[in-house]
Amino acid sequence: MLTMTTPNPTRSTRQSGLTLIELLITLSLFLIIVNMALPSFYELKDKYQSQTAVNRTTKMLNNARLLALNTHEPVTLCPLVDGQCSDDWNGLLAIFSDLNQNQALDDGESLHQVSDPLSNRGKWFTRKNVETGLTFSPFGHAYGQASTLLYCPESKIEQYARRIIINLQGRIRVANYLSRNGTPYSDLGNMLCPK
Repeated sequence: MLTMTTPNPTRSTRQSGLTLIELLITLSLFLIIVNMALPSFYELKDKYQSQTAVNRTTKMLNNARLLALNTHEPVTLCPLVDGQCSDDWNGLLAIFSDLNQNQALDDGESLHQVSDPLSNRGKWFTRKNVETGLTFSPFGHAYGQASTLLYCPESKIEQYARRIIINLQGRIRVANYLSRNGTPYSDLGNMLCPK
């Protein structure tokens, strides 16, 4: 036997969903959580960009030193503009054989590597002795050019600033900008990140 059921007219048909108040409360909570997470996201981005810029420059320095050792020729690393080394370390970096050590790419000298532009979310500072470039001797030394390159993030969060230190033997190491007490290392002199 087949029975049919008919809808009960006394039963109410309630719509399922959110009321306006519930939706506003949920949206408010979501926005509060996003506002708490956003600053840490930007800090993470600054940290990553700082590491990338420092790693890229360190790699270029190491490549220049190794090239000098392998070719037994003086090799220069510098920001190259129209065949001349410039003082803008925030642009393209070039590695070339610099036979006459004039920090210019002349006829007969080989251009070995050019980097892509460095991070534009920070700024590089150099000491006067490597303002326009760093030349490694055929033995990989940086005689007279031992120096420090300083990367300062655009956000001005000093804990992400880094130093690349090149000693007289041409060895390269990366170090923090801030000491344990939260101040810049004294060996930087007046080469400080802007506040």
